[in-house]
Amino acid sequence: MKKVLLIFILIGILLGVFLGIRNVMINKNENEEDIPNNSGDTYIHELNIPIMEIDTLNPILTYNNQVMNVLSLIYEPLISIDKDERLKPMLANEWVQLNGTTYIVKLRNDVFWHNGEKFTSKDVIFTINQLLNEDIKSIYKENVKNIASVSAIDDYSLTITLTEEDNLFAYKLLFPIIPEYYFNNDMLNTYKSNIPVGTGAYKYVTTNDNETVIKLEKNDAWWNKENETRLRNIYLYKYESYGEAIKSYKSSETDLIVTTMSDWKKKFGTIGNNIYSYESSVFDTIIPNTQKLALSDSSVRKAILFAINRENIISKVYESNATIVDLPVHTRSSNYLGNIQSEYSIDKARQVLTNAGWQLKSGVWNKIISGTNCRLKFTMIVNSENVEHVNSSEIIKENLSEVGIDIAIKQLSWNDYKTALENGNFDLALASLDIKNELTLLELMEKDNITNYAKFSKDEVNIAIEELRLNYSNEAFQSLEKMYKSETPYIGLFFRNNTILTNKSVKGSIEPTWFNPYENITTWCK
Repeated sequence: MKKVLLIFILIGILLGVFLGIRNVMINKNENEEDIPNNSGDTYIHELNIPIMEIDTLNPILTYNNQVMNVLSLIYEPLISIDKDERLKPMLANEWVQLNGTTYIVKLRNDVFWHNGEKFTSKDVIFTINQLLNEDIKSIYKENVKNIASVSAIDDYSLTITLTEEDNLFAYKLLFPIIPEYYFNNDMLNTYKSNIPVGTGAYKYVTTNDNETVIKLEKNDAWWNKENETRLRNIYLYKYESYGEAIKSYKSSETDLIVTTMSDWKKKFGTIGNNIYSYESSVFDTIIPNTQKLALSDSSVRKAILFAINRENIISKVYESNATIVDLPVHTRSSNYLGNIQSEYSIDKARQVLTNAGWQLKSGVWNKIISGTNCRLKFTMIVNSENVEHVNSSEIIKENLSEVGIDIAIKQLSWNDYKTALENGNFDLALASLDIKNELTLLELMEKDNITNYAKFSKDEVNIAIEELRLNYSNEAFQSLEKMYKSETPYIGLFFRNNTILTNKSVKGSIEPTWFNPYENITTWCK
């Protein structure tokens, strides 16, 4: 009897030990599900992404930013921009400027198109010639407008000759390259355009029977062998409108969504979402017409900058979804100088004007300039169709009135607004500028440049820009930034922020940038 009892006790002990070990193993496995391992075996290696309002899947022809972002997974440029806004090689691994108008570009010799054809210089020549073709409409035409000719030296190197000197031309080689053999001079072929063939990390596989989902698959022949690729499949869910895409994300049909809406919290909420905000390329600024006598005085432009409560505008109008900057230079840029940021101060605004000889009489600042009595009373034009700008303008008007600068708001239709801006028929203009790269800073201040909307010109600045174009360096660029700060040719407000929302299950190195919201997507999974 004792022996039987002893056996039962031993069985109980062994069972307890077994269950204890089992529970430890279960808990260990559950905890490990949230910790990435080298193989990623515990993850689902696919994502569902919405793509909406598709005009075409040809990266040269599309005008849809959401489509462009997705196509960056399939097609690649010669040169790209990294997260610190430095140039980085892509299909081109080297470029050199022989003289002011001649560039030599050397290509990678280990790149294949998704269906196995070798990538060569003829593809680059074909792409550039298509962009130069008057019958082809593309947002990238500006990138190549200075190209006089392009010719192959051999299969992996080519010469680009420009119509005029441009020592920063490499910044314009950011357009996607398309295959010559595939389109065969038939760029407008709708069928081929919608079955994309690129060189990128993901390749088009198929579209489902209902033509509602496009499958992309990891490109195992991708040249970038050093890049970790955890994500194997991407399913692009096609929607007719952005509203439908929002519904798909909220119902978890899709795993993530990119939004440019400042009030995204009202649409999506914050519970159940991973949130990644990043500066967009949209720079909001007040453009002063420096040909107007009062606004030709830099002290007036500085006073306006000090007098505007930008944090208040961002909070009330943009749901705190923007980043304050003085200059059109992203804060992640290696050239960003945070120490030259201006702060809101009514006292400083008044002091700047007083130091410059302006006098406050009957509530308005006055000064004699070139024999003319100037008063700080301005009209600011605003696009009436831009509700955020209309609302911002009222706050700006109220801010400036506290300093003694009188502003009248003039709302114009978009076409009338553009005409007034182009013809210089304004005092101040509330505007959004598209800052595609740091060279925009030069263009905004460069004498006679079409994008110098402020009509700003100063000999010292013109010389610095000319020297910078001849011999670019970080030090020279930062020196120009300090000149900008001193002159305040534009009254900078902020960069709008974009946002990526993902379901809580999505993991990886998620570091979106204005140039590529899907930066590091190869590391993502769920």
